[in-house]
Amino acid sequence: MAWLKQYLDNVAAMQQINPQRLNAVVNAYSYEDIFTILDQYGQSMLGILVVMAENSLPIDFAKQVTPSDGNCFMHGLQNQTIENRSVIPHLTHDQIAELNMDHQQLRNLWCQTGKDYFAGKWGSNVNYKGNMPDEEWETDWKKQSQNGVYDGTFLASDLFIMVPPHRLKRHILVIDSNLVPPIKLLDANFIHNNDVPDLNPFILAHTHNHYQSM
Repeated sequence: MAWLKQYLDNVAAMQQINPQRLNAVVNAYSYEDIFTILDQYGQSMLGILVVMAENSLPIDFAKQVTPSDGNCFMHGLQNQTIENRSVIPHLTHDQIAELNMDHQQLRNLWCQTGKDYFAGKWGSNVNYKGNMPDEEWETDWKKQSQNGVYDGTFLASDLFIMVPPHRLKRHILVIDSNLVPPIKLLDANFIHNNDVPDLNPFILAHTHNHYQSM
């Protein structure tokens, strides 16, 4: 037990998690469970455990570890059709078919959608392109469509995650240890006022540029 406590103290120190916040995790989970989660999903998930403990979130990690290959956002959403039991009964044939695509096909489809809708086309509620030259806008989305690209350093990369809620007509709840407050909603009504069929969202965790299915 002593070595587990020391291990956890070291991980918390590296992530600048103070003792009070760490105690919230220890009070909610056993040392053995915390070690198992960090060993399986990565030490960066300690921040997610902090958020879950502090907010008493009745959420678990998906059994499948989401690959860290730059396509984790797509992989995480695809896993929701397998493990998110609150969502699965409400999924439509079209939603399942789209999420069964190869992740590169999803990238291409979602980038094409984002390129049009975020330029204010097709009755979109938003226009982020503004006065940006067409060539620069095209280049942004072409870069985002490349396999493994997720760095948030250009506009299309930031906008990309708002496309799936619109296309899938389902909100996405993101537990993000990097944000204050740490729970973010990717709203399915952001681009269009969609007919969202129910309030059971897809759920992802996000920390240090990695998404994990929940």
